[in-house]
Amino acid sequence: MEAKRSDEVRSLYERYPIPHATTRSAPDYAYASTWFAYFQPHELAGCNVLEAGCGTGNKVAALGQMYPETRFVGIDLSSTSVDCSLELLAKHSIKNVEVERADLLALEDVERFDVIQSVGVVHHTADPQRCLANLARALKKEGVMLIWLYHPLGEFDRLTKRKLLHTLWGPKRDDLCEGERLMKALGLTLEEGHYGPRKH
Repeated sequence: MEAKRSDEVRSLYERYPIPHATTRSAPDYAYASTWFAYFQPHELAGCNVLEAGCGTGNKVAALGQMYPETRFVGIDLSSTSVDCSLELLAKHSIKNVEVERADLLALEDVERFDVIQSVGVVHHTADPQRCLANLARALKKEGVMLIWLYHPLGEFDRLTKRKLLHTLWGPKRDDLCEGERLMKALGLTLEEGHYGPRKH
């Protein structure tokens, strides 16, 4: 079950890298600037920071630019997302950020980090508790972990509509035409670019 869930997540993000493909992407300075509330650049000088589930690299690229004396490592399950991250880093000549493909549920002999952040990722894994335990092992004793989880109240409307669709669709959801018919009948839409353009 766990491997199947990881394969499904990887397959989704191989086709729809999040937040979107590098060609329409840029470092996310708005997000990175929130770090100033926690860390001034000199406080992280010489530190190692992990972004667990870096997606297309927007956040970690901006952090790399705003904290030039800090080493950042981004990991993601999707090789397409990793490729997008590497393109973004090259485009902006960011040298203090490394990105590689890795499964958060299979982290074993990973190096220790001073700070670990994971934004909107842990709850998507097949085993969130194991994911957090793996990240905790990768954190230095005095390290700081920043974890952002989606909350149902934040997407109440979308999740309610999804629940309605799943209820009417029934337990066997392999008939995508039936799912599309139900969506149209209910007036539900999800625009093609909602999760960014398809890479392939």
